[in-house]
Amino acid sequence: MSLHSSSLQIDPAECANLKIVILAARFNPELVDGMLQLTVERLKEIGLPEENIIIQRIPGSAELPYASQQALKSGVFDVAIALGVLIAGETQHHDIVSRTASIGLQQVALELEKPVINGVISAETYAQAEDRTIGKIQRGIEFADAAVEMALWKIK
Repeated sequence: MSLHSSSLQIDPAECANLKIVILAARFNPELVDGMLQLTVERLKEIGLPEENIIIQRIPGSAELPYASQQALKSGVFDVAIALGVLIAGETQHHDIVSRTASIGLQQVALELEKPVINGVISAETYAQAEDRTIGKIQRGIEFADAAVEMALWKIK
């Protein structure tokens, strides 16, 4: 659990040409939108030009793997960040969607050989989800850092 600011050190000049797509689910909009805002703010803080950050809205977390695949197959983007929030209800539907989205996002990254950051929060309660999106554990910042780091990652 991260409760402190990032220690990522990137030369902003390295980010000038990076193109990142953020795919954000429309379910749980207050939480997803808050996480999206933190992600975008952090990307700009790192040095990405605003015009290189493209945001696409997706119906829900289950659709994120397909949307990521299509965005990355376009050849326009260096990395995709998939954002969604799943909260437990009376059934295990949130768990099924969380697992399939996670597996699907990883499969897309491996097949297309481009990073896909899994920013799907799966929580038992609204309070847990809130803590991890717009509360004390701001995962959006971590997702932004991971996206830039992986887009620039090379075997040394």
